[in-house]
Amino acid sequence: MPAVFIHRSAALIGLAAILLLSSQPGTTQDPVQQPLPEKKDQLAADSAKLLQLATELKAAIDKSTKDQLSITVIKKADEVEKLARKVREEMKSAPADNSTK
Repeated sequence: MPAVFIHRSAALIGLAAILLLSSQPGTTQDPVQQPLPEKKDQLAADSAKLLQLATELKAAIDKSTKDQLSITVIKKADEVEKLARKVREEMKSAPADNSTK
């Protein structure tokens, strides 16, 4: 069971990194997918929180033993997963900014 959990946690950390990188300034995205400024600010804040939580999760997993995971680690993984899903849904539903620059 711990190996499956660690694999799932690694996948969540990877998802967090992808979401964070995709919301960074300077990345190329389809202009239709660009969120409005207030949504973009929220996405940036959520992405930063996601990175922080993923880093904390990795540190907690590194501290745990091969055969034992704490409830804190499991709760942290759930928190990362919920926030990653929230960010992904916000990115999908972000209204397009069709103004020309």
